[in-house]
Amino acid sequence: MADSQTALAALQAGEIDFYETPPIDLIDQLESDKNLTLEVLNKTGNIGWLRMNFLHPPFNNVDARRAMLYLLNQEDYMKATFGNAKYYNKCASNFGCGVPMENDANTSWFKEAPNPAKAKEYLQKSGYKGEPILLMQATNIDFMRNAADLVAGALRSIGANVQVASSDWGGVVNRRAVKAPPEQGGWNLFITWADGNAVSNPIALAGHAATGEKAWFGWPSDAKNEDLRDKWAAAGSLQEKQQIARELQENAWNFVPHVWLGQWLQPTARRKNLTGMLAVPGVVPFWHVEKS
Repeated sequence: MADSQTALAALQAGEIDFYETPPIDLIDQLESDKNLTLEVLNKTGNIGWLRMNFLHPPFNNVDARRAMLYLLNQEDYMKATFGNAKYYNKCASNFGCGVPMENDANTSWFKEAPNPAKAKEYLQKSGYKGEPILLMQATNIDFMRNAADLVAGALRSIGANVQVASSDWGGVVNRRAVKAPPEQGGWNLFITWADGNAVSNPIALAGHAATGEKAWFGWPSDAKNEDLRDKWAAAGSLQEKQQIARELQENAWNFVPHVWLGQWLQPTARRKNLTGMLAVPGVVPFWHVEKS
């Protein structure tokens, strides 16, 4: 459907039976509708995700990527879309919060952020001279639209020249695969999110790989990251995996593969005549579902 308001109206009118991502700022309205059931099916939630392009300036320089750690305040990104603090939290861990691999290694930047002065210092140290930074924005998805506006504003506040390329999510998906420079159809930044269960696993989430041009969009490269991921996969106990996860995170926040924008729980909404929904992370399976 074209937008969240259209989908919400269709759900309440009985034109559709299930809405996976109703706007959290409208949850109170949905809770008062006696024909609807609200339920969080993914207990590990979702994590907002800023990807930076390692192939082209300025984010091919680690200092520009470090600038982003100090520039962005997760609270801003969560409030802008989700509003109700009972559904979100800030999280410094590279593997999400409330999961076995959560840890606090190398997170002093998180306690300090936002620090625009330090972010500006890092951006200048990277050699940035005011070149355009192209930020892709998916306008048809609330979180992505709102987060892109905030990222653009934060970067402009420290003197960056940001160009926002707005499209629907399909346009972002197509363009993010382009490795050419931004002026030739490529990009510098885009926003998405990932399932918390996948983020918690250094192997399961493709975005944890740092294998250069073979990696997920953004194409981070770091040999130590890959050695540690191999060690994690081969570890025989939970305790070993947790220790290696600390080492992975220590290294990750040194080379900065990405920036997380906060973690949230997403209630689903469905008509009460729809039963049998299974609570599993990451996907909504539609087997076992019955409609009366």
